[in-house]
Amino acid sequence: MARKSWKWAERAAVLAGVSSLVSFGLLEYWFLRTATATPSLGATHAIKWHGATVYLTAAQQLETDALFWGGPVLLLIAVGLNLGRKLSRN
Repeated sequence: MARKSWKWAERAAVLAGVSSLVSFGLLEYWFLRTATATPSLGATHAIKWHGATVYLTAAQQLETDALFWGGPVLLLIAVGLNLGRKLSRN
């Protein structure tokens, strides 16, 4: 039973990590398509991508940072769970 729990936790962490990275990419694309090219309404965080500069609000920047860094952290957790599962077998 413990092995199944480790395996499910590992799969869930991998799925969450990959989902986070995909969500980051989609959110970044959406921001680049809809954000303004001039800082307005508190949009002070500049993103430069392929020669275009757009400005995001603090909340939008927090969302992108959380998704960007959340994916790799969750994938590292999955690696840790995998190692823990392998060590618990021995």
